[in-house]
Formats: sequence, structure tokens, C-alpha cells
Amino acid sequence: MIFHNGMGSMCLDALDWLADVQSAHPDLVIEEHLTTDSAGLAYFQELTAQYEQSQGVSTSFGYLPVIFFQGQAFSGFNDQVQQALAGLIDEVSAPLS
Repeated sequence: MIFHNGMGSMCLDALDWLADVQSAHPDLVIEEHLTTDSAGLAYFQELTAQYEQSQGVSTSFGYLPVIFFQGQAFSGFNDQVQQALAGLIDEVSAPLS
């Protein structure tokens, strides 16, 4: 699940990257919410209240996008966040043996 404003550079980079990831993992469901929308912002605030802190660029949910995946929250988007998410996605996408 990604919360974004649809215009910031980190938001746009994350959306582009997620589109590529979804092409490689068609079963991956990506749920988008705009923080510029009152309902999206309310949902964002509800979810962030459930986490003590975020990982990534900010530990206090200070940067968009905020991505929630596998019980973890990532604020901002950079190479570190991308690598962490890629690892989590690979874990859940790995074929069962």
C-alpha cells in the first residue's frame, strides 16, 4: 500500500519502480492512496498511528511516499528503501518448495 501526493520526486520514483515490480510480479497488488484527498489522508493517519516509527528516509513518517508492506512502514523513497522492499517482495513471491 502506497500513500503519495502524486507529484513529489520520491513519490513519482516510487510509483515508477512499483509499476516495474508489478510487471515482474503480476500477482502483487499495489493499493494507492493520495494524501491530497481527505479520505486518503484520514486512512494514512489511521495507519501511521499503528506504528511507532517508519523506516527509510524518515523514522517519523516525515517524507512521502509512505509504503506499508508486510507489517513494515517505509517513509520516503531512495535506493535503501527500494532494496528493502525488493527483498520483502522476493520473500513473498518465492515459489513454495
